[in-house]
Amino acid sequence: MSKLRPYQLLPEEAFMRKASNVSNGRNGLYTDEILLTTRSFVWTRMRMFGGIKEIRVYPLYNIKEYNRQPQVMQILHPLNNQPALAFYFTDGTEEYFTFQLSKHKARKEIAAWIADVCSVRGIAAAGPATAANPAPIPQQVGTMAGDIRAEILGAAEQIRDRGIQLGEEIRDSILSALRLKPLAPIPSAHESPPPPKPVFPTRRQPEPVVYITEENKPQILEGYIPFLQRQAGKPPFALRMQRAVNQIEAYLFKRGACERILGQLFTPGDLSYNYFYSRISAVETVMQSNSFYIANRVAPFDTEEYREVMQKAATNTTAQKRLAVLDGFFTDTDSKLEENEEILLKVDLLLAELSKLTTTNADARACEAVIDDLDGLIQNTPLYRHG
Repeated sequence: MSKLRPYQLLPEEAFMRKASNVSNGRNGLYTDEILLTTRSFVWTRMRMFGGIKEIRVYPLYNIKEYNRQPQVMQILHPLNNQPALAFYFTDGTEEYFTFQLSKHKARKEIAAWIADVCSVRGIAAAGPATAANPAPIPQQVGTMAGDIRAEILGAAEQIRDRGIQLGEEIRDSILSALRLKPLAPIPSAHESPPPPKPVFPTRRQPEPVVYITEENKPQILEGYIPFLQRQAGKPPFALRMQRAVNQIEAYLFKRGACERILGQLFTPGDLSYNYFYSRISAVETVMQSNSFYIANRVAPFDTEEYREVMQKAATNTTAQKRLAVLDGFFTDTDSKLEENEEILLKVDLLLAELSKLTTTNADARACEAVIDDLDGLIQNTPLYRHG
């Protein structure tokens, strides 16, 4: 297997910014590198023991825009709650990166990345460059970020001054209206007071429903965590959603341990390496399918409706039937959570068997029983079989 070479700049492409010791959160290790050029954002995934594992190139014109601003922002990483640089692309891909720095320095580094992306986004926004229409190389790149910061500060001052002015105008209008408002006549003793206006209860606003579709479907297992955390806002499912998130985090930890052991025992690309790694990937697909099902199953659940139905179910037959339907949300969710627990148990058994192997007795046949259990679990999962 040929070794991957570092990313090479195109003739019409210029270097902007680079960072090492970066983590995408998948294995918790700060081994990756990210690079910003005048045309692309490049993510180089490094192997645990050195060497390039994969190079992903994201053209800058594929970054989402909102109000003419690229969707590159600073967030808290859903896995470790650290300041993270987030990219949102038009194909639904979302990538998060944390730096091996203190929180204060990480925030400053992320702000610098965002400013540089904004400074070159106008060059790449017109679409991919061609031989007939090459992407121009920005001039005075070093000062562009500072100019943008100055413009932002100036706009903020204008907004503040305008807000103060509007507040004073509203205050003066209210005081003027109070001074000119005529006094209401005092009713006589023989006049009956007007009847009170009827008060009708306002219609309850339904809870927002967020589904996972093909457009926003995460491409990686940890991408389902924000969707599950959103459903945790429904009290009946709070503990269940936290359990689903904990299961994903536990699996990611175990997967990283398996990858480290496999990297020590085998060379990537060997039959034995592929034999084990294909099972791990298949199990992860089942976890993704279960997370997809859980998030979408809970999405339409209405907490207020459930409370109302429970109050009526003691004396109302129709309410009892509706309660049975709503209980199905809990039954289906618990079923998928139990499948995830079974997956974690099987991966624990595989990890235990792998840890017994050494470089001199690394034989895949020693783990056949555990692999057979994993294969049986995978084939018995309908969402995996039917894709």
